[in-house]
Amino acid sequence: MQPARFSRFSLLAWASFLLGPLAAWPHSAVEPLPRSEGWWKERHELLNRRVAEAGEKARLIILGDSITQGWEGAGQAVWERYYAPRHAVNLGIGGDRITGQVTTTMDGSETTAEWSARRQ
Repeated sequence: MQPARFSRFSLLAWASFLLGPLAAWPHSAVEPLPRSEGWWKERHELLNRRVAEAGEKARLIILGDSITQGWEGAGQAVWERYYAPRHAVNLGIGGDRITGQVTTTMDGSETTAEWSARRQ
């Protein structure tokens, strides 16, 4: 007797069937989590200004944490060489997490989410 063989499609179909209901459950990583620290609000306002200034010229938006923000300091040569020519916008916030980045893009002010929607 041969063991049962499953195609990739059938495995994917079963996984979707079994795990599908889990996708409807809310997850804290996708819920905006406003931050109240003064430095964070100042950085957020700066990023909103960057998006507004970039306007239609921006072709690449990079969300991130301290590593991304670091391209403004010690990593500036890398940014200038690889990302500036691509009209990139750096939206890194040191110490940020996914919930903060969701807030950055979904809080209702002029953010990357609204900016992206206008471009489509």
